[in-house]
Amino acid sequence: MGPLILLTLVLVTYANSFGGQFLGDSGAVVLDDPRVHEITRDNLQLIFTQQYWYPTADSGVFRPLVTLSFLFNYSVLGNASNPAGYHWVNLSLHIVNVMLVWLLALTIWKQPASAFFTAAIFAVHPVNVESVTNIAGRADVMAGMGVLAGLVLYAYLPDVGWRRLLPWLAGIFLAALFGLFSKENAVILPAAMFLYDLVFRRSRLLPWQVSLSGYLAVVPALVTNLWVRHMVFSNLPPFDTPFVDNPLIGADFMTARLTALKVLFKQISLLLWPRSLTWDYSYNQIPLASWSIGLAALAGMIGLLTLIVWLFKRNAPACFFGAFFFLSLVPTSNLLLIIGSIMAERFLYLPSIGFAGCVVAGAIALSGKLATKTSHQAGMATAALALIVIGFGLRASVRNSDWADGERFSKSALETSPGSFKTHLAPIYLWSQKGLNIGNIDQAIGLAEQAVAIVNVLPPEKSTTLPSVTLGTLYRIKGDVLVYARPWEVQDWYRRSLQTLMSAVPIDQAFSQEQRRKAVSQNWPSSKMRVKGNAFLYQNLGDTYKRLGRFPEALEALSHLMKLTPFNSTIYSQISDVNTELRRPDAAIVALWQAFAVGHGGDNEHALMAGYRTWYPDSCAGAGLASSSPNPFCPLVRTHTCLAYEELVRVLTDTGRPEESGLYRETAHREYQCALK
Repeated sequence: MGPLILLTLVLVTYANSFGGQFLGDSGAVVLDDPRVHEITRDNLQLIFTQQYWYPTADSGVFRPLVTLSFLFNYSVLGNASNPAGYHWVNLSLHIVNVMLVWLLALTIWKQPASAFFTAAIFAVHPVNVESVTNIAGRADVMAGMGVLAGLVLYAYLPDVGWRRLLPWLAGIFLAALFGLFSKENAVILPAAMFLYDLVFRRSRLLPWQVSLSGYLAVVPALVTNLWVRHMVFSNLPPFDTPFVDNPLIGADFMTARLTALKVLFKQISLLLWPRSLTWDYSYNQIPLASWSIGLAALAGMIGLLTLIVWLFKRNAPACFFGAFFFLSLVPTSNLLLIIGSIMAERFLYLPSIGFAGCVVAGAIALSGKLATKTSHQAGMATAALALIVIGFGLRASVRNSDWADGERFSKSALETSPGSFKTHLAPIYLWSQKGLNIGNIDQAIGLAEQAVAIVNVLPPEKSTTLPSVTLGTLYRIKGDVLVYARPWEVQDWYRRSLQTLMSAVPIDQAFSQEQRRKAVSQNWPSSKMRVKGNAFLYQNLGDTYKRLGRFPEALEALSHLMKLTPFNSTIYSQISDVNTELRRPDAAIVALWQAFAVGHGGDNEHALMAGYRTWYPDSCAGAGLASSSPNPFCPLVRTHTCLAYEELVRVLTDTGRPEESGLYRETAHREYQCALK
């Protein structure tokens, strides 16, 4: 009966989650990741040889099974850009985890009611909405499944018997492997197994062969994961965690750890009272801790750990769940290693299991002190826990509504995290998808100006270009929307746009130089060092320069953009347009050939023919007015083609893409007989 009630509880709580869109990071890992859009050998290879955020960002994150699950949604189930299917998979995984928590809690409590409420609180806790309703939160749910499945199998190991021992150990190995290739925090599994032994088996240890075999089943998974990660990242450029994502990167050792302890107590407060929830805690929502606050947090941490030790012989379940909370929080706590984020609610998915067990233990202990009879104690505990489950479930349902609506999503984050620059930018991106206009442009500019003000105190090497680029773009759009309404203001807005965008260039250059310095320090081959930077910045610089009629500067900005994203055919078309404005027909045609080379298509071919007919109407470039493609035997065409490929090969070589450079060199020789230098 318990599992059926738990299933109903989860379905009711998350019934309003299926309308959620690709918010937060979900668009980047699903819609912007070409690996999940089609089942091909190349895509499967890329999933297991590239980092998780491919191709939108570099990171030290490798989660191939999560990416593979998105491929399953997108291509096998045919969900594509329909989010409902992704939500169903996330919820199904969460339901499995709820059942695993119930099975684990049964071995710990030995009481169905206590096990049920432990699983129920975990099932509906509002902090877990970011892992379940957020499509990108699947990584936490899958890693949690690996840890829980491995721990449950290990907990039931004494009841297996020698005949089934080998398949059981294989299950522990596969669970560990599944978790580790889903998210890095699954590394806690062997420590969780040891914790279970320490608390519940200290007086009745398993036969050492059986106990040791459980740990040995996890070792091959750990070794495999480490080996694969090494193979993958040894072939990828060095990555960087932005300071604005986690300010602890720039803090000294003690300040960083004291701040991490302060964050830990903030997480505990969210578990106790999840009223104010948000998807972002970036700079500067959580300022670095002062010594007084940090030492107070340290004292609190020591006090909680002392309580757990005190419970060791007095209340084994409470001791286990309390220790499990801290253990599962260690990988994302920034105490041992500084990670990519200072705080996130999705980090609490596994720790919330420990919290749920502690709540049940607390309710039982408190009711025992208040009740006069044993029957009264059970009734009071049940009533209190039922109210907690209902309250958490209602709050989770409301939180689902935030994730289901883009405007509510961004508005709630802005109210909860007003110190974060990202929460000010989120509404702007949503409005831009619908179309910025005279009705919302001023509000968007106001938010962007606040975001710029938050990061302006940072030196270039620690700052980010995102707020300034967004604001500069909005200034240009403001000029565009005023072309007919107040034309006398237009040029002034374009100049403000240029000034703001140019203020971001030193920040981008500092980032690029730091990336190159790290690559050199890691002995990365110079031939593979790619140019780093914010492509959006140079795209908007080019657009603003064009509106101001400053075409040489526009060409310079677009040329740098070409180095950042050399396989974007649109850039070459834009370069061709600028060269046309500068009355440079040969350069315009060469750029069109480059657009055709990197993005074969009818539009690029038609643009080429239109260019030849405009600039060289009497040449041999077109076999006739009805010709749809340039004449490959025409000397003029061959000259333009070889120049285009020669420059393209040079750009690819200079930007750390030797393999692609070689491929285009071969194409130029094979198809156009170009003898490139």
